[in-house]
Amino acid sequence: IYDQEEYKQALTWVKNNCKEGKDYNSVPKSRDQKDAEWKTVVKMAIIARDLMVGNPKLKEMGFGEEALGHNAILAGFQGQRQWTDYQPNGDFLEAILCSSFDWNGLRTPYLVATENDSLNGVVMLFGHLLTNTAQM
Repeated sequence: IYDQEEYKQALTWVKNNCKEGKDYNSVPKSRDQKDAEWKTVVKMAIIARDLMVGNPKLKEMGFGEEALGHNAILAGFQGQRQWTDYQPNGDFLEAILCSSFDWNGLRTPYLVATENDSLNGVVMLFGHLLTNTAQM
């Protein structure tokens, strides 16, 4: 469940502003595979943010409870093997949500720690609460 209008805006912003690094896989991924992964990680970021803080657009779509979010100050993404064997990892969602900007402009960071980074997540939370700045 995600705001498809925001998704289109976000994907355009990501394509224009996020450089893609060199593919070091022994068998490089095709352009279609890379594009599909970009689409997935952008959706993951939107969904993770909406789970944390909610999104009124979801209520308009008929998902009133989901629109409320969980009022989270810190979130986690568990992706070792159960997810990453067949899906992209959570690194993009962690990087973009922990920053102080995205396709919607400047904003307060949404703190997320991926995989086994729970201790780093707590430190990022303390740093953010003490300095009122992004920790990445």
